[in-house]
Amino acid sequence: FLMYPKFAAGERKGSIDKNLPFAVTFMFALSRGGMNVIEIMRSLSKCSDTYGETSKEIDVILRDMDYFGVDLRTALQNICGNTPSEKFRDLIYNMLTVIDSGGDISVYFRDKSEEYLSKAKVEQKGFLETLGLIAESYVTAFVAGPLFIIILGVMMSVMGSASNTMLYAIIYAVIPIGSVMFVV
Repeated sequence: FLMYPKFAAGERKGSIDKNLPFAVTFMFALSRGGMNVIEIMRSLSKCSDTYGETSKEIDVILRDMDYFGVDLRTALQNICGNTPSEKFRDLIYNMLTVIDSGGDISVYFRDKSEEYLSKAKVEQKGFLETLGLIAESYVTAFVAGPLFIIILGVMMSVMGSASNTMLYAIIYAVIPIGSVMFVV
């Protein structure tokens, strides 16, 4: 009971961080088309099937404005304190600064979009390299290694100096248990 809220917040954080680069790109495209910030947020909140938890976080901002009567600045400050995602907090906090200073929101969204997409590309590349390393170690440890040991055991068995229990242990225990461990 004590761990579940932290787990749920972690899941939300991961979903927000995963969809944020694409949501910011969407916001940039709408801002280039001439929409104001509130209308951009309304459009993004309607796309919850595409942007997931990111659009739900934007929907919280709109809920505060529509139902609780707070202004945009206060709603943005409230979401900065409540969101589990550091990236989303950074985006909203900096957007608040751009709005306060009267800067060009379209340029801000463009810069953030490029930054988040390049970070996402680096993270994806690192994940794929890690996955490749795991795949290579699986092939080495549970395909080539046992195959070599089985061939060696069969050759020793033919020559009459080995027992079949080692072969049975590798075939029926080591390979299946090792494969299940890699799946997990």
